[in-house]
Amino acid sequence: MTESAGQRFRTRFARITSSGRFIPEIDGLRFLAISWVVLFHVWGSVPGRQQTDACSALGAAVLRTLGAGAIGVQIFFGVSGFILALPFARRILSGQASIPIRPYLIRRVTRLEPPYVIHLLLITALFALAAGSGLIWDERLIGHATPLEFAVRHQPASLVYLHGPATGYANPINCVLWSLEVEVQFYLLMPLLARVFAIRSRAARRTTLLGCMAAASTLANADLGATWLGPTVLGQLHWFLVGFLTADFYLSWNESPSPDRRWDLPAALAWGGFIVLAPIEGARVLLPFVLLACFLSVFRSKVIRSAFTNPWATTIGGMCYTIYLYHYLIILAAGRPLHRWLGGGNGMLSLLALCFILPAIILVFSCGAFLLFERPFMRRDWHLRVWARLNPRSRSHAGEIAPANQ
Repeated sequence: MTESAGQRFRTRFARITSSGRFIPEIDGLRFLAISWVVLFHVWGSVPGRQQTDACSALGAAVLRTLGAGAIGVQIFFGVSGFILALPFARRILSGQASIPIRPYLIRRVTRLEPPYVIHLLLITALFALAAGSGLIWDERLIGHATPLEFAVRHQPASLVYLHGPATGYANPINCVLWSLEVEVQFYLLMPLLARVFAIRSRAARRTTLLGCMAAASTLANADLGATWLGPTVLGQLHWFLVGFLTADFYLSWNESPSPDRRWDLPAALAWGGFIVLAPIEGARVLLPFVLLACFLSVFRSKVIRSAFTNPWATTIGGMCYTIYLYHYLIILAAGRPLHRWLGGGNGMLSLLALCFILPAIILVFSCGAFLLFERPFMRRDWHLRVWARLNPRSRSHAGEIAPANQ
């Protein structure tokens, strides 16, 4: 049977998993997270957005939902917690030794570092070329430094994931990179955190995780945590633990949970509650527990699961790393010109048009960047293949390198 254009697209842009295991629900969660983050930044690019039909019930609801879109980053943290906890938990709970640290760290570096370094080099060059025009970055941000001097001042710290700890604020060239610094802190702590799965009693293990999640959420939402703890793994630990608990339940379902219509109503209530509570500062301490219910419902609810496992959602969700790296820069470059082209008003129609046009531009660009700068590094053995080509002595052994995901 001939493949349709949609099928060919999904095949071409499918994410390559390092283990060969594909969990579509997780890529569906990634799709939700990146969509919400992108729309949040689109909303933030609109001048006078607070007055955009805010007096109408629909306008207020739209603004409320978009304004809470930063929570998409925390959904990513929950997904990371699940993805990294799952193999550790699987081995420890089955009585095997934990995952060796060296291969674990090598995989993190070879998978995530090349796209990140390429991104930093590209935006450094772009900043040096374009900042002087005032089209992308505010000249007031640069001060008396030249664009290149400004880039050189900030990029080295980001290169080693230390911009936030070193300066106390996010990289002004691409502020979304702060969350990747938190992710790297989590990766380094993961082998230690995974020891929680050595608790044999399921009830005791889950009680421990829930207690740690409650303590971390309380600390993060205290005034002290809001000032200095937030952009660190300690300030975001409760979100990662959502993934830990989800992985624990997932394994107890033998990694093949059956969708059940009895989960549909609780799933709708959980996701509805999450959307309602996300913008409310006072409710943030409870939000990780609501998100846990949302995560579990994605695996068990028949209706919600079908939405999150839609092939288009999972394909785009699989490109979320590339979209996350570049979307903010595209919005900075194209947001205001598009807003002026649409009439420059504060109306809801103008905002909704931006919410369709800008994400479409971001997706088209990200598809190309994904194929060039991310997908090649998803193959577990890509660095061995490169080394085999560069090192004549190892070429005779190139045939011994197993294909990725075999």
